[in-house]
Amino acid sequence: EIEEMVSTGGRKKFFSPTNPLHQALLRGVAAHHAGLPTNYLRAVERLFRMKRLSVVISTETLAMGINMPTKTSIFAGDSNFLNAMNYRQMAGRAGRRGFDLRGQIVFMGIRRDKIKRLQNSELPTLSGNLLMTSTVGA
Repeated sequence: EIEEMVSTGGRKKFFSPTNPLHQALLRGVAAHHAGLPTNYLRAVERLFRMKRLSVVISTETLAMGINMPTKTSIFAGDSNFLNAMNYRQMAGRAGRRGFDLRGQIVFMGIRRDKIKRLQNSELPTLSGNLLMTSTVGA
């Protein structure tokens, strides 16, 4: 069933019953980070959209550009990469529009002062130097 969800374009089969990550997919658990194979990540994203996954363990890569809203976002363990911008992106996944009135955020293994700083920080102002005119891109 999982093999049908990911087209391999005639290459070797995607699903391997001996791979622990593939076995976890069958149980509704997945991992998502940039170091995983593209076919596996596509399968995770597709299974998530089909509501076949109960748990997705991920890095901040999931927060950037992929529409995978959740009921709850859990921040487990501290990281130098966990800053206000990444926190807002990842926490913003909690609470599915049209399904949940609000989302839940859970912190584990992060100091209380850092949690307060993440929640109360101002986001940096983003600016660019690209002049937008009707001739740009023409």
